[in-house]
Amino acid sequence: YTTYIGDTNQYQVTAIATDTAGNTYVTGSRAVIPAANYLLKAVTDIFVSKLDPAGNLTLLATFSGKGTDQANGIAVDPSGNIYIVGSTTSTDFPLHNPLQRAASTAGSCPGAGTGFLMKLSPDGSPIYSTYMGGTTGFSSLYSVTADSKGNAYVTGTTAAQDYPHTAGMPAAGIGCGVVQIISGAFSAKIDPAGSQILYAGALSGPGHGCIGGSSCFLSSVYSSGSAIAVDPAGNAYIAGSAGESLPTTPGALLANGIGAFVAKVNSAGTGLVYVTYLGAGDFQPTIGTVATDSIYAITADVAGNAYIAGSTSDPAFPATAGAFQPKLSNPSTPPFVGPTDAFVAKLNPSGSAMVWATYLGGTAADSAQTIAVDSASNVWVSGTTQSTNFPTTAPVTPNGAEFVAELNSTGPARRFLIRGSSPPT
Repeated sequence: YTTYIGDTNQYQVTAIATDTAGNTYVTGSRAVIPAANYLLKAVTDIFVSKLDPAGNLTLLATFSGKGTDQANGIAVDPSGNIYIVGSTTSTDFPLHNPLQRAASTAGSCPGAGTGFLMKLSPDGSPIYSTYMGGTTGFSSLYSVTADSKGNAYVTGTTAAQDYPHTAGMPAAGIGCGVVQIISGAFSAKIDPAGSQILYAGALSGPGHGCIGGSSCFLSSVYSSGSAIAVDPAGNAYIAGSAGESLPTTPGALLANGIGAFVAKVNSAGTGLVYVTYLGAGDFQPTIGTVATDSIYAITADVAGNAYIAGSTSDPAFPATAGAFQPKLSNPSTPPFVGPTDAFVAKLNPSGSAMVWATYLGGTAADSAQTIAVDSASNVWVSGTTQSTNFPTTAPVTPNGAEFVAELNSTGPARRFLIRGSSPPT
């Protein structure tokens, strides 16, 4: 099926999930007061929709306060409970059995917003709804997943010094000064009733990639978690972006770098199994070291391998021998950075090496934004491409900018890639 989502208001879908019965869940924002011009933000509500296997709408719920409310991530557990994360500027956001009752006061932090987590029963009624991320600075949650017991795992960013933290989890020194902001990649696990934070912490790479001078040392550094996954044993995997000086672990794939990172939290929530960068970045003489890698999606298997997808312009990205595409399609002469390729990679359980990793792209900008592993261990990714020579196995639709790809379980062999228009014709 193909269907529209929405009504006379402007809708934007930001996240999607499915269950084993073939139902589809989507969330995002609904503009109740559209932006009058590019200087003003729309006032938005959160919507959650459920479509049955035939594409019929079986649930539509909206949630909002009087500010701008934005959903960024959605997940569904085996019982059909629905989890939504995002950010809100509403001080009257609809809370229910909250762990954090107060929104961020922002303090000296420019910008606004507080992260939130909601859990809904299968019929859309709230089980809990809470602010999350701290009150003394901005925060936002970008990704959520859930385990078979109904525990929720979230990640995002926070600049609040009073962010939740438990023993054994990383405790980044973050906050807002008069000039400088240091934010951290926040993550947490919440019990099924929403009554307790089982663990929480924040990672930050406070090092600056710039070369020097007072403006460099006083510039802000932002770290954020962009995606989270959990394996059947309860280990959590966080992917995101950070500055330099992230506290990587001994034996990590890459101890020093900038930008994209992966971290693994043990099932007890008492510590990190590993923290590793993916790339060292690119040095540009007039600027300093700039990140060349971004991760947008992560999942994990029963053996504890992490599968990651994103984009890279780094010719030294750790692609493995025999990979489907072992080299960057269109590298630029250093110190310049060229267009990105998508990448797909499988990181071993200890975070010390790639089981396999491949570039995926053509000569223009390409990015992988979602990833999944099926029951046969084949890996599926989708994303966007601007390359007319993207390596498809089906005819290229000239005006298309989306792709879906399947790689076999060992990574090197492509099963199929499709690039097409939207919607399909």
